[in-house]
Amino acid sequence: MSSIQTTEQDAFRGIVAKENTGPAETLPGERKPFYLDKGHGKKHQLLSQLLTTMISHRETDGKFSVILLQGPASPEPVPAHYHTREDEWTFILEGKVRWWVGDQHRLLFPGDSIYQPANVPHAFKFEGSYNKMLALNVAGGFEDFFDIVATPSNDFVAPPVSDYQAPSREQWEEAAGKFGWHPVPDYDFGI
Repeated sequence: MSSIQTTEQDAFRGIVAKENTGPAETLPGERKPFYLDKGHGKKHQLLSQLLTTMISHRETDGKFSVILLQGPASPEPVPAHYHTREDEWTFILEGKVRWWVGDQHRLLFPGDSIYQPANVPHAFKFEGSYNKMLALNVAGGFEDFFDIVATPSNDFVAPPVSDYQAPSREQWEEAAGKFGWHPVPDYDFGI
């Protein structure tokens, strides 16, 4: 490597160090531009999943929110449910995820996506050894559901299921009523 290249790289590192004045680990809680470092955001553990809110309704004036969901293969699907307020679009980043929406089901792989309109029952199950998907909720606000039913987390990957405490029936009922989340206990998974 020439001394000119080394000098340019050192200069670039200096610029980057000056620009990155601190960690971008938290959401600002208001509508303004922000950076969020990899692995950061508001995190919760629910079932066998780590949920990271990457942008909340507070940063978008309620227009949308984005949540990263990740975790190992799960023994059971997430309980079938529907939302009365949000349309959801989910993009598979890693692993394989079985989705049920309405009367359809399909195994999705990285690069696949699924749209779930409000009031349509849906469920999913992580089936890869490790799975990641990004969910866009329009309108925002549902991410606060996890403040009630999930456990706050500082982890960067989903912790072992043995470390998890399931929400109580009262927590589920409180969150369901507050956020328009409705379980569908008799949903036909067709499996």
